[in-house]
Amino acid sequence: MSARHAAIECTLGAEHPQWKLRDLDSSNGTFVQAKQSLLEPGREISIARRRFRFCPPETRDEGSEEPERESDVRRTIPWSSLMKRKNPEAAPSLVELLPDREGRRFPLSKSEQWIGRASKCEVLLDDPTVSPRHARVLKTRDGKWCVEDADSMNGLWVRVASLPLSSGAFFMLGEQVFLITLP
Repeated sequence: MSARHAAIECTLGAEHPQWKLRDLDSSNGTFVQAKQSLLEPGREISIARRRFRFCPPETRDEGSEEPERESDVRRTIPWSSLMKRKNPEAAPSLVELLPDREGRRFPLSKSEQWIGRASKCEVLLDDPTVSPRHARVLKTRDGKWCVEDADSMNGLWVRVASLPLSSGAFFMLGEQVFLITLP
């Protein structure tokens, strides 16, 4: 936990006080427990003792390749275009965050993938604090990615910069978990 990790702020609303949790640019972030979350580029999640960052699919430079033409079975396909299709970094992925570097990269190659200890999970984590089917990552109908907790024992945690608080909310600073109860 950082020396100045987060702040809980209160503003007086028309009917009742409004409480807000705000990260103070801490080194390890402020996380809230969530049932589900949209996976925006760079969004960090924590599953048990593991942290991940969502990386969207890489986009190619517009000037790096010739413009796409209408399909023509007679034309030759450049070798480099085939290599790009097989590049796992071209797909969206979850990248494990280790204390001193990035760890394994888990490409999200299907519209639904599971994170957990069970051997059938695509993001397989050998960790006793991870449930067999801990969370599900899925692509929504509108093409966005999200993650959902699967009623796991240790929950899904999402890094936030700022968030309104309600009574019964759990948040984590470093390895310390807090429950807020409001009057």
